[in-house]
Amino acid sequence: MENIVKQLTSRDRLYPPSYALKKGLFKELDRRGIYAWFFKELPYERIPTGECYYTEDGYFLLYIGIAPSLIRGEPSRQNLRRRLRLHYFGNIQGSTLRKSLACLLKDKLSLEFREGVDSRRPKLTRDSRHRLTKWLDKNALISWTTEDEPWLYEVELILKFKTPLNLDCNMHHPFYRELSKIRTRVLAEASKT
Repeated sequence: MENIVKQLTSRDRLYPPSYALKKGLFKELDRRGIYAWFFKELPYERIPTGECYYTEDGYFLLYIGIAPSLIRGEPSRQNLRRRLRLHYFGNIQGSTLRKSLACLLKDKLSLEFREGVDSRRPKLTRDSRHRLTKWLDKNALISWTTEDEPWLYEVELILKFKTPLNLDCNMHHPFYRELSKIRTRVLAEASKT
């Protein structure tokens, strides 16, 4: 566990997502593992960061993820690259992090939602997806470490780092209830439009 923590928090291993996801640059992203998202500008001013890990230059660790996750006890087909790409420029339906960021930044970035295939699961418009990705380019850094069974460490890492944007396994976090309410409200409003 100590080595995982070191790999995720070492400042020389934090990269802008656009750089890290360049094709062929980091071959280890094609493997299983654990990743962390750090943010310079908070997506919402009331995120409690007092217990968050942060770098010397002011990036807060707000989200921990794994690839693959377990679905009905079996690993999904995701690897680090696919998972990070989904968070970075995918739609909100496949990413808890991106959905949370879209809800928290809706007004600030003038994000617009449209109806998805399922009317209860709205999507961002194309322009809004680009605005959110630009915001990530400006404010986010990512790190990762390879791990064959990342699900064995996910809960422990979320609890250790007190990451406010994680919802799974994080009901104890002081921001959990507020984030859940914001997401519910924003997505319900989006479903009506």
